[in-house]
Amino acid sequence: MRQQITDSLGQPVRIGREISQGGEGGVYEIQGDPSRCAKVWHPDKRSRERVVKLQAMCRIQPSLTIQGLPILAWPDEILYEGAEPVGYRMPKAENAIPLYNYLTQARRKNAGVNMGQENLALLAQRIALIFNALHRNSCNVGDVNPLNILVRRDNQIPIIIDIDSFQIQDPANTNQTFPSTVGNPEYQPAERDMNRPIGASTDVFGLAVITYQLLLDGQHPFMGIDPTNEQNAPAELGSRIQSGRFAHARERSWLPRPKSKSQWNSLPMPTRKSLIQALDHRQHGTARPSAQEMADALEDLAAPARSNNPTPPTQQTAPGPQPRPAPPPPRRPRTQPARPQTLAHQGAQGNTREGVGGKSLKFLITALRVTTEMAISTYRWTKDTLIGIPPSIRWPTIVMGLLNGLLLGTWITTLGSISDIAISIAIILVLWGIACVFITHKTMGRWPSDGERCMIQGLLAGLVISGVMAGVTAIYILLS
Repeated sequence: MRQQITDSLGQPVRIGREISQGGEGGVYEIQGDPSRCAKVWHPDKRSRERVVKLQAMCRIQPSLTIQGLPILAWPDEILYEGAEPVGYRMPKAENAIPLYNYLTQARRKNAGVNMGQENLALLAQRIALIFNALHRNSCNVGDVNPLNILVRRDNQIPIIIDIDSFQIQDPANTNQTFPSTVGNPEYQPAERDMNRPIGASTDVFGLAVITYQLLLDGQHPFMGIDPTNEQNAPAELGSRIQSGRFAHARERSWLPRPKSKSQWNSLPMPTRKSLIQALDHRQHGTARPSAQEMADALEDLAAPARSNNPTPPTQQTAPGPQPRPAPPPPRRPRTQPARPQTLAHQGAQGNTREGVGGKSLKFLITALRVTTEMAISTYRWTKDTLIGIPPSIRWPTIVMGLLNGLLLGTWITTLGSISDIAISIAIILVLWGIACVFITHKTMGRWPSDGERCMIQGLLAGLVISGVMAGVTAIYILLS
């Protein structure tokens, strides 16, 4: 029978209903204190080393919050059963579920959570900010795991639990480091050694995996397909990480699954770049971005979901300056009825850019701006597509795309009717498709699935290049 559990001052702590049970102990409600809960270790997990580490954690007390809510279930009091330390007290997250339930659309539906990609990006950004605040306090998560992160249903503010598995540095003795000796292999980098201290780079790898899963509907970034030897590929994700099977690696020894490829291509370039640098250890090693840089790379995606700027995790939250009321919109002047202009009046207005010449210039400027935006938006997709094409047909694809675009742009500006333009475009597409077929057959020598894939990629890349080149050519001819 369990004895009375007390805090460090000998005050009784009434243990209530069990919340969860794990390998190290159970988590229980505290009667009369709904904002906190208690973790009680199993008898075989109560060691002196654990107690010494817990005492050091109680001395740190980072007290990090987002919007006034705790984001760490950090121990604030050691609990005793008689004279023996048996656990600790920590903040409790009300109405929160594990991050695991947010990773896929099906799980979110089952949990009654409706979130778009912008909200998921904001959630990933908040987790990255928490990691960054921990690293500034010389703490490392170690066991990065979507089951160790809870998310509040009402505001999607996360809170990290199982804090006693963190790696920390004793503030009373800077030479004393308590390492993290546990970790889920699916979220650990290849260089992780459970018997040695870790750095912030190790946490960033797991953070990147979670971010990838949140943005790509739960798919793991190391579930790439090996088109030549998929039947012998390791099934365990830990083994795939060790062998560097990142689905979007520069080497392209394996390919992303079709669903993840389309979702990946839709991400902004800063987001993809940070994920590649954090996950492709065969290319970048351990030179991963910081957690703050990971959060910054998510800004383009997360910004639309944020009505107010989130308060970054800090130890004190100070109220900001009150915004000034916006000035009233300027009153539009009343429009006077048009008067017939005399020749003398028209002559005085002759230096303005109204009329046919001014309208043509405005049209050309607008067309140039639209074409530039199209070129920028399609550059990222075309770059990834060209990388997947064998080098032997990569440059023919680019050259033929530019030539076809030059021809198409010339025809568009010289032909008179819409039907002529449509026929010309159709002829260009047919000729380009035939060219891709012959180029692929010449370089591959056969028609397997790889050849068909390369043919389709070459066709699409050539069409994108042709479209951009056609717009630039048309604008150049009109301007000249």
